[in-house]
Amino acid sequence: FQLLVRQHPYSAHLPDAYFFLVEAHFQLQEYDQVITNVNKMVDLYPELELTGYALLRAAKVFELQERHDEAVVFYETVIKTFPQ
Repeated sequence: FQLLVRQHPYSAHLPDAYFFLVEAHFQLQEYDQVITNVNKMVDLYPELELTGYALLRAAKVFELQERHDEAVVFYETVIKTFPQ
């Protein structure tokens, strides 16, 4: 996925690649990378539903790190931005 992001920055599959990077780093407990990739998704694809799912992962990271106030902000953002 990192190769796709680097070599094909205009690919229609880029949002999926970023999301799978978020998910892979989450599973590997590489939480800084999760947050970095979620922020990229928010910057590039703020209204994409997949970004909402990525934001949920970021919120979970903050929960796991006992950064509850930050987690709440992310959960509230998802509720407001992606009501469906």
